[in-house]
Amino acid sequence: MKKEKFKQKYGPWALIAGGSQGIGEAFARVLAMKGINLVLVARRKPLLEELSVEIEKTYGVEVRIISADLAESSTFNILKEHTIDIEIGTLVYNAAIVPIGLFLDFNMEEHLKAININCRGPAILIDHFGKLMKKREKGGIILISSMTGFQGTPLTAHYAATKAYNIVLAEGLWYELRAHNIDVLACAAGATNTPNYMATEPDDPGFLVPKPMDPMKVAQEAIAKLGKRPSFVPGITNKLVTFLIRRLISRKQAIKLIGSSTDNMYGKKI
Repeated sequence: MKKEKFKQKYGPWALIAGGSQGIGEAFARVLAMKGINLVLVARRKPLLEELSVEIEKTYGVEVRIISADLAESSTFNILKEHTIDIEIGTLVYNAAIVPIGLFLDFNMEEHLKAININCRGPAILIDHFGKLMKKREKGGIILISSMTGFQGTPLTAHYAATKAYNIVLAEGLWYELRAHNIDVLACAAGATNTPNYMATEPDDPGFLVPKPMDPMKVAQEAIAKLGKRPSFVPGITNKLVTFLIRRLISRKQAIKLIGSSTDNMYGKKI
């Protein structure tokens, strides 16, 4: 889609939740290249400040930053207040918490935090900004999900469950909102070379898990798919693995294979 047409449909502003680094930063850069102004939301203010200055200087767009914790209920009122004077044409929800370990080893507070950030957060922001998009009869919504959301994933069981929620929510909204010229997409990313992923220090997962993708490639592919399908898996190798575990083997076999891979990656650390 040409730059001006893209700005008409998905601009003039985009809000990126989890926008300070990794996939969120990549989306910020890709959207800025298309002339979209940005609202970047994340916890760490220094990262947001550094990125906002660089993007404004490099791409000539306006950037607002909001340092806030999406696990806190008050954050959503803050986001609404700080965007009341601008038109959010694109919502990218990239924020997530990834508890790694056995489900029963986490306390309930940690489980509820994962639900708040990974599920409650996108639901609240879609409800608010989606209604405004509906009034304008245009817009785009991208939920960053994960390949783990396609089946039960041992050692990241709760994260995988929340990512399944994101895939199913996006697919349902893709159908509901297309009548209002609003495009919705779930991006089910595989391992991606982000600071958060590398901080988990994963061991070699074995043959089934492809090498981490570059975040820019994930963002570029997602933007290209927006308006064309309800969900997708970025990366050719990731697509092949997804086809294997969803089409060629039983669900039981898929869970065992994925479990073996995650056990290889994190089993020694728990």
